[in-house]
Amino acid sequence: MMNSVFNSGSLFSLWKSIKHLKKELLSETIGTFTLVFAGTGAVMVNDISQGTITHLGISFVFGAVVTALIYSIGHLSGAHSVNHKVFSKAYAHSITKYS
Repeated sequence: MMNSVFNSGSLFSLWKSIKHLKKELLSETIGTFTLVFAGTGAVMVNDISQGTITHLGISFVFGAVVTALIYSIGHLSGAHSVNHKVFSKAYAHSITKYS
């Protein structure tokens, strides 16, 4: 498989794809951290304030964070920015599809 990469293109194209992969992985990490931090924060605030936020408020926080992540870093990783499993599977599928 490695020989087909070098035969079909230049080292520049390989470097370009590795550079893009780094951007995708960074956006995935930032997206996951943001979703977990904000969602867990909403749950904790609800607990501290004796349930004033309610389940509806918590679900709104999660929805708003996912929407913000899709608009902000979705162009880097195809809006998979909150689930590493989806990204990993899509990347593995693209490798096997074109090799």
